[in-house]
Amino acid sequence: MRSPRPLARVLAALTLAAATLAGPAAVLPAHADTQDFPIAPGATAGTIQDVLTAAKTYTAADPNRTATVTFPAETFRLDAPLKLYDADRITIRGAGQNAGGTELLTLGDRLNAFDIRDSEDITLQDLRLDRPNEYLPWTQLTVADASNAALGYIDVTVDAGYPIPTSTMFNSSGVLGFPLDNQGQLTVRFFEPDDDVAQWRTSLGNGVYRLYYESIASSTFFEGQRIALITAVADGITLSLRRNKDVVIERVTNLASNFMGLWSSGMENLTLRNYETYPGPGRLLSSTRDAVHLTTYNKGKLIVDHSVFRGSGDDAINFTMVSRGGVGVIPGVQNKVNVVNTAIKIEGHDSVFRKGDPVEIYDLDTRMLLGTTTVKEVSATSDTCHLEASLACGTVTFTSNIAGMSDGDLILNPNATFAEAEITYNEFGNLRGHGIRPHGRNVLVRRNEFIDTPAGLLVHTVATKGGEGPINANLIVDDNDFIRQDYRGAIVIGGDAIAGASDSSATGFTITNNRFTDITVPAVRAEHGRDIAITGTNVVRPAVGSSIHPIQLGTLTNQPHRVTVRDLTVIDPTMAAVRAGVIVNGGTTGVTISDVTGDFRTPAVINNSGLPIEYEDVLGPRALGSPGLTPTGWGFAAGTQGWTAVNCVTLGATGGRLQYTPSCADSYMHSPAGLNIAAPTVAAVKITLRNPGTATQGRLYFTTAADPTWNTTQRIPFTVPASMTSPQEIVIPVTDTASWAGTITRLRLDLPDETAAAGTIDVDSITLSQTEAPTVGRSWDFEAGLGGVVVDDTSAAGVQNGALVVTNVDSTGAKIRTPDNLGLDAGDYRYLRITVANGAAAGRMNVFFTTVDDGTFNEEKKLTFNLAPASGPATYYLDLTHTRLEPQDVIRRLRLDLPWVEDQPAESSIEEFALVSDLSVDAVNS
Repeated sequence: MRSPRPLARVLAALTLAAATLAGPAAVLPAHADTQDFPIAPGATAGTIQDVLTAAKTYTAADPNRTATVTFPAETFRLDAPLKLYDADRITIRGAGQNAGGTELLTLGDRLNAFDIRDSEDITLQDLRLDRPNEYLPWTQLTVADASNAALGYIDVTVDAGYPIPTSTMFNSSGVLGFPLDNQGQLTVRFFEPDDDVAQWRTSLGNGVYRLYYESIASSTFFEGQRIALITAVADGITLSLRRNKDVVIERVTNLASNFMGLWSSGMENLTLRNYETYPGPGRLLSSTRDAVHLTTYNKGKLIVDHSVFRGSGDDAINFTMVSRGGVGVIPGVQNKVNVVNTAIKIEGHDSVFRKGDPVEIYDLDTRMLLGTTTVKEVSATSDTCHLEASLACGTVTFTSNIAGMSDGDLILNPNATFAEAEITYNEFGNLRGHGIRPHGRNVLVRRNEFIDTPAGLLVHTVATKGGEGPINANLIVDDNDFIRQDYRGAIVIGGDAIAGASDSSATGFTITNNRFTDITVPAVRAEHGRDIAITGTNVVRPAVGSSIHPIQLGTLTNQPHRVTVRDLTVIDPTMAAVRAGVIVNGGTTGVTISDVTGDFRTPAVINNSGLPIEYEDVLGPRALGSPGLTPTGWGFAAGTQGWTAVNCVTLGATGGRLQYTPSCADSYMHSPAGLNIAAPTVAAVKITLRNPGTATQGRLYFTTAADPTWNTTQRIPFTVPASMTSPQEIVIPVTDTASWAGTITRLRLDLPDETAAAGTIDVDSITLSQTEAPTVGRSWDFEAGLGGVVVDDTSAAGVQNGALVVTNVDSTGAKIRTPDNLGLDAGDYRYLRITVANGAAAGRMNVFFTTVDDGTFNEEKKLTFNLAPASGPATYYLDLTHTRLEPQDVIRRLRLDLPWVEDQPAESSIEEFALVSDLSVDAVNS
């Protein structure tokens, strides 16, 4: 910015006086580069608007001009919004954001403080924004009597100065109640008025009101509880921004918004620095919805740093391209169409399309990518598509066909989001929603604090239900603190995903060096996404009474792919709040886990994916299984995994996928031989694949020990969707096939190939879901004595009521030896199951083993397991995988060294321990 010349300063002073008195018609200097426009003490909204208009006129006269509108340290009462339309290069500066600075009070429940549109290079600085309680769209209540909550009503009193529940403001639809918990914190829970009760709120006299409610558990309420009862007002936004570029808001405090604190539609480059939004004195909320909501067509860069977000009725920061235009509608009643210049209705505040933009179109139910095209023309403009416009305010046409597009398909524009975002050094606290909900690429979230937020970070993907967004890629979450999260997960990727949907567009997530304290949910929960690296995770003191897996990958129906978990440390003094450190569900593929240490009350890792995991330095027991299932299968991260091309097909493996390329209409491949799977234990064969061709018919053949030939009686046909653009799981039931019996020795897969031009079929995984209970090799239940077990280094030992009881007074801890020469193959019996009550104040139990080839107990053949200290009976599982215990080894003997503390007497008991072939996660999860 250039400095004003001396003559310009004199002219500026004269111009200011004229502008203040005469408004926008004032004569401005023709060649000044910069100008100050001070606001006079006691100015009204009208006179302030005149000054803003004068500043706008001044900068519009010369592209080299800038203007600064300055407020004195005073409170200004605004009965109209301050508007800047089509303005450039203007700074609005107050005398400070704290008490005693410049305060702007908005006098209206549906008034915006600032309304800025179609402007560029606008800065707001050093302001304090608020509105009196009588203009807030909520009231604040205290529960006086919750004894009838189970009957559907509670009695409440009203805070002084707030509207009473029977006032007309609560006659509209969309009333919600936000009850605080017993720590005074907002939660995700809310209730609605019971519409079946005509007078859902009534006065009982003496300042007490009765509220009839629904949609929430009656146990939520307690006497003395605080409640914010809100109305769904979509106006009263403190900072309303539309179609602007290069906006900076710094050192601004926002104490009350009737809807969203800052709402923007169509922003290019936004910086929030030292921006603070939190409830004003005595208030429960700072806004009824998001603190910052950036929607529609965003471009450039978003920067949020050194800011504070507390008390919003929903998310703190939500940036997305989706408004009501996220789901496209094709006019007419066609069910299936070819889109050739077809008019698509634009719904919402602004068009999310620009000429030449790429467009992705997905099936709304499966989230399968149907195709891509380019925007040819957009009829809507800023004048025709805006907040006050009708829902259908414009049309967009495409340049090419998309076969199979239907009414209601999801239409997304990857260009309509920030190219990069940096959210650093901020504080998020006491929110009813998430800390951050990003939709975009190249997002950095670093050195923030998330305190008492139900979830810290929710990353939506194309497959997320109700929160669809563009491609999420290259997200870095680094060096943040997450404290007391209790909803879904502290960090969630693809939360609330469409069941079974596959999302290949969400890629590149780096979650590193984050700390999680007092959480009751997973630290990281990934339901979707590819190429996820979770490293340096520290979980400290999980909340008492919780039962969590700190890292949860996949669900029963949704899977992330190519995931690395490294350097997970869990510190749980209670030894009770954490189950496994990592649980892998669903068909999650390409998982690598290393350096997992800490306090777990079940195995350190539970693998329910049915696919192999690559382990590196996992210090603690590992588990495999799922409730009632023992999956066997193949992932292809390390090649074709023994599958071989047999007829008219070429096989390859790259990127964790098997590539099946047929060259005739009778192609097939064979599995490895010698599977030796008990047929009754398998419920289904599951194949996750992508079929690009039009052929749809596939066949599964199998051989058995009784009939090792390939024949049509040992064949199961199946169908695969055509023209798939993303992987999908194909389930082939086998239990109804009579020939599926005895021992299954090999599989043959004929994938769809009715034509030689079927294209390359990508296979992510092949899984056999088994249902056999684990086979017990040897067990000791002490119902008939010691059963050959020997106990050493204990003060006393004996069998009491079917349990081995050992007492330590001055010994070094009980050493329990099994009989010698067990003769169990290590490859068949990989797990030790033990039910134990640990009376010691310590939790570390060591398990030594000997083999036929090495019959001595030593430190080289030891595993360490964590028991809950001073705890009652619990069942634990120990994975005996060890570098000195190969599958071909024969287990000769075990020794269990129970926990002990020097000079602290303790009594422990073992009800049962056994060597088993596999384990039931039902038992693990108990």
